Amino acid sequence: MLKTVVQCLAKFGLCGTNNSKIFGIGLSKTGTLSLARALDMLGFRAAHWQYTKTLINYVDGKPVINSGQLQEYDTFADIPVSRIYKQLDTICPGSKYVLTVREIGGWLKSIERHVLRPDVFEKGGIGEQLHLDLYGSIEFHEEGFKESYNSYVRDVMSYFRNREQDLLVIDICAGEGWEKLCPFLKKPVPERRFPTAHVYRTREANQQ
Repeated sequence: MLKTVVQCLAKFGLCGTNNSKIFGIGLSKTGTLSLARALDMLGFRAAHWQYTKTLINYVDGKPVINSGQLQEYDTFADIPVSRIYKQLDTICPGSKYVLTVREIGGWLKSIERHVLRPDVFEKGGIGEQLHLDLYGSIEFHEEGFKESYNSYVRDVMSYFRNREQDLLVIDICAGEGWEKLCPFLKKPVPERRFPTAHVYRTREANQQ
């Protein structure tokens, strides 16, 4: 049933008048906000968590894509996109995908702080459901989250095998930026600095 719905969305172009989008499919705390800000600087209408989360409605425990929201922005980033990137690949042919990654030790420290924040999850809300889907838990367990991260990256790389023109892997947290993103999107490099303020704060915290 879900496959049929996805095929219908693709047929009638419900990604918008231009079916191709840019999707940031990295997990939380891998530089997804920096990516969204960079895409905005390149002239795209970019959506992060507050808008990207409306891409999904859960029906009987399964994510259903809100096709109307797809028409509002050119780019989407954060874990709602991570959860449904394969469906989006069918609905939005010709789209580009950006997998933000980072060194696993730094990611574990950052995601642990994120999960422990009291305001992260609304009980029964979409954030809680997404973390259950992607990590198997809303409570931080280092080995479980590590395996989930590695498994997710392997899955993305396997899915996009032999499609190098569609997938960019970028480590914003390690300092990668315009020099990788702009050629991938065929955009000139801006004169402005790549937006990585949160990344630098994370580096400092990890060194303490």
